[in-house]
Amino acid sequence: MFKKKAEETDAAGNGAHGGRSLFTFQLPTLLLGMVAPLVVVLIAQQTISSHTRQADAAAARVVAESLATRIEGEIAARRSLLLLALADGAAATALDSGDESALEAVEQTLQKRIGGLLQVRLLSPDVSQPDPGGAAPMGYAGLDMARRVREAGRPVAAEIHQIKSGAPYLAMAMPVDAGGRNVGVLFSAWQMRFLSGPVERSPAFAGRLELVQGGDAGYVIAQGPGSLEGPLNDDRVQVADTIWEVGYAVDSGAGGTDLLLYGIVGGSALVLLLLTLMQARSMAGALRKDMGTLVGLGESILRRDGGGTAHAVRVKDCAAAIALLGQYACEARQAPVAAATVTPAAVRPRAAAMAPASTPSQGLEVEELDHDPAELLTGRQAVPGAGEIPAALFRAYDIRGETDKGLTPAFAELLGRGVGSLVMEDGGSKVAVARDARLSSPELSAALVRGLTAAGCDVLDIGQGPTPLLYFTLHDQPVDAGVMVTGSHNPVNYNGFKIVIGDRVLDGEGLVKLRQRMIDGVFTEGNGGVERLDMVGDYIEAVMREVQLARPLKVVVDAGNGSAGQLARETLEALGCEVVPLFCDADGAFPNHHPDPSQPENVASLMLEVQAQQADVGIAFDGDGDRLGIIDNDGGNVWP
Repeated sequence: MFKKKAEETDAAGNGAHGGRSLFTFQLPTLLLGMVAPLVVVLIAQQTISSHTRQADAAAARVVAESLATRIEGEIAARRSLLLLALADGAAATALDSGDESALEAVEQTLQKRIGGLLQVRLLSPDVSQPDPGGAAPMGYAGLDMARRVREAGRPVAAEIHQIKSGAPYLAMAMPVDAGGRNVGVLFSAWQMRFLSGPVERSPAFAGRLELVQGGDAGYVIAQGPGSLEGPLNDDRVQVADTIWEVGYAVDSGAGGTDLLLYGIVGGSALVLLLLTLMQARSMAGALRKDMGTLVGLGESILRRDGGGTAHAVRVKDCAAAIALLGQYACEARQAPVAAATVTPAAVRPRAAAMAPASTPSQGLEVEELDHDPAELLTGRQAVPGAGEIPAALFRAYDIRGETDKGLTPAFAELLGRGVGSLVMEDGGSKVAVARDARLSSPELSAALVRGLTAAGCDVLDIGQGPTPLLYFTLHDQPVDAGVMVTGSHNPVNYNGFKIVIGDRVLDGEGLVKLRQRMIDGVFTEGNGGVERLDMVGDYIEAVMREVQLARPLKVVVDAGNGSAGQLARETLEALGCEVVPLFCDADGAFPNHHPDPSQPENVASLMLEVQAQQADVGIAFDGDGDRLGIIDNDGGNVWP
């Protein structure tokens, strides 16, 4: 028998030839895993380069548009100053009389009052000759500008004159009227810094930016940051009401080649190769052990010694074969010797010894859902009445909207209950409340306080004041939160709420959760009290401890009739400043101008007043005093 077995083994060995290693079976996947990332990286590199170029161009466009708006604002501010200077009628009277001495006196007065002017000329309709004298000579271009103003009856586009002389200036002209008829033209020459300053301070990007008069071959008024050579061939942005353009070009090679990507791909390929080799080696070892088990079971069948009842399986796909041979080995041991000639067909059918081809999963419970999948994704079901608390009021950093479109006292009271509940659940109990000067703020503040006390909070009401006064109160007093009722710099019919809990501003997801709490009506209950406290004196004392001026200053303060006027005036006076108030009386109708100092037209009066008072600085506040604009002693805007 053993001789026959050896012969069969030799025959089998002689018949076993060829075959492939496990590694070769994995090789296609390995190659695909190595080549595919490289292809992806190459495509990604091209895409990234293209997107980078587009992003750089878009960023340059934003910078150019912002600069064009800034230049437009500078021209508008100069024009506003001239209009205010003409408002007293002295220039019109002098032109109408034709008195040369009167004209000269008015010109000198205007030039002294308005900072940044090189020269002012009051031109009568019959002027036809250039004027080469003075700090800013007027040539034929100036005469042509005056002619166009008289014909149009309105200001014409600003221009740069005296380019060839090497001493260029900003030229502006506007009509001077008396009794509804034109009596002449005001021709003004300004320093170039009003244009070069904003251009040179514009944000840097991968390219170059210029302010140009006269198109591609025109005069470069000023150039921004960047050293890119060549023409500005990407695009141009027109500066409104001028003959100027902001041109820009983007460096096409700024993105470069990202060697890091190739390094990552190379490293990943090496790691993948090592993992594949290790996996192939591990699989080969496991298969060798399972094949040894199969061979051993085959020998047990031949010897009829049973081969044991438990056999370790390394590769799951070999389990059925090992189980079948184990069954054969057991039956061979129990059968009589004559059964050695029985064919495998007499043995128990193979299917009985093997696991079924398809069986239900074991240990996995499937639960039928009785909820809409969308509800499970959002974490909540739709709540009736959500429309009564408009989502549009909840912005990124505050709550803000129109008082006739959802921001009502009822909303404010509900908001107070929600904020108060957050404070109480956070372990706090005291909330400071302040309000700006808007007409709707007292009613909204009162409703907010009702909601806070209904939630169990004690309220420290500091009354009308700017937002910085509330922030100081949060630092100075033992309170756990603060709410400012303010519409900030928004139109008159707006209002809103700025919320601070602990040491953080409630924003983003926190505001979303607050709205949901208000919708669900999840509130704490209590009966809090209200204490009214004047924090102005403490605030001024704190500022005086921290700030010492090197010298006394003369300051013009324009509060825009917002809530910062009185506090700003008292604080600056306590520091030793001479304060000239401008629109510092609180009036929520904002009768003089909109309380937004970021717009040039809202600081025109302040610019003129700073020059008229020969002040050191002008300060403009927005509606709740947390934004400001600065005017220098020449009457120019100090841009951030």
